[in-house]
Amino acid sequence: MINRKFEKQAKAMIKGITPESRVSRFLFVHELLRRYARGEATDREREMIETWRADEEEPLLSEQGEELPSIALDRMGECIYRKVAVSQQFPQTDWNLVSQQPEVMSAVEEAMNDAILPKTTPKAKRQMRAIRVYGGIAAMIAIVFGIGMFQYYTKDTVLESEDQIVSQQLPDHTKVQMNRDSRLLLSSNFNGHVREVEMRGEIFFDVAKNPQKPFIISHSVLQTQVKGTSFTISDYPELDISTITVRTGMVAVSKGGRRLATLLPNKQLLYNKITGKYTVREMDWHSSSGWIDGRIILIDANEKELALRIRQSFHKELVIKNHAFGTNVCFNSEFSPHATLAEVIERLMLVYGAQYKMEGDRIIVYR
Repeated sequence: MINRKFEKQAKAMIKGITPESRVSRFLFVHELLRRYARGEATDREREMIETWRADEEEPLLSEQGEELPSIALDRMGECIYRKVAVSQQFPQTDWNLVSQQPEVMSAVEEAMNDAILPKTTPKAKRQMRAIRVYGGIAAMIAIVFGIGMFQYYTKDTVLESEDQIVSQQLPDHTKVQMNRDSRLLLSSNFNGHVREVEMRGEIFFDVAKNPQKPFIISHSVLQTQVKGTSFTISDYPELDISTITVRTGMVAVSKGGRRLATLLPNKQLLYNKITGKYTVREMDWHSSSGWIDGRIILIDANEKELALRIRQSFHKELVIKNHAFGTNVCFNSEFSPHATLAEVIERLMLVYGAQYKMEGDRIIVYR
């Protein structure tokens, strides 16, 4: 019999890669292990936990069943979070923020109370073993968030474009076009009361109009919400800037529940993921979505974005030595869908006064 409360918690975790969902996913694993330690896990949950690789366990108690020190619990909580972060592909550095959330602090405090064990009874031995499993996070998280417990409670739909541009129609008739290296996740209850998705990469959305069911996209720390409009979001993990550019309708962009801007056609929001600052500017949506028809368009692009576009279009790694293009350079250029690698590189070398050489799959740029 499935624990219904726990099932509800699991389903709630798929609502977006936001600070709140990161806390939820941490607490999901935390609570699963605590339920096991208290003997409250279901047969399926207990079977999965007990088959995790024992040789990767890291005991946090001595064999005498001493009280778990607070420093070990802090380390355990951080270990859980970092493993969840790796598997869910969001920043591990969020732990300092997540650990200060009241629900996380409460979970660690409860775990500390659970860790005061008697020393001689059979129950103590079982609890000690459970706590050692609690500390053996490395193998466990990969299973829970890979093909095991998380999928047991939720079944998401994942769309990935890999090395090609992909067009898809979603169950609500929304049409999306995904640039290379992009990913779109639809929750198991997509098109229920709301239409919620998570994304990374670069995607053009033509959202089917439905005022009763808002369409909400979580990307990095932002949420973009519409009811029926078309726009492009560019949000690659390796780039410092996220952009939202509107073609038609009206788009609301928020962070942590606070509205940043409401965008109209041919408006673009640029959000700096490092500083947390943002600006809104005029931007022709044709330019921001030039990748749909195969063009390479660079607009105030830095070296990271230039390298990304070269890799996407030509499967080559761009290595720029010693600021060969200059310091804090911004690239502004456009190339046709039929442009060759040589044409792109030669124009860049000419404009920015640099040299290059080919070494296998690498393009080395130097002064």
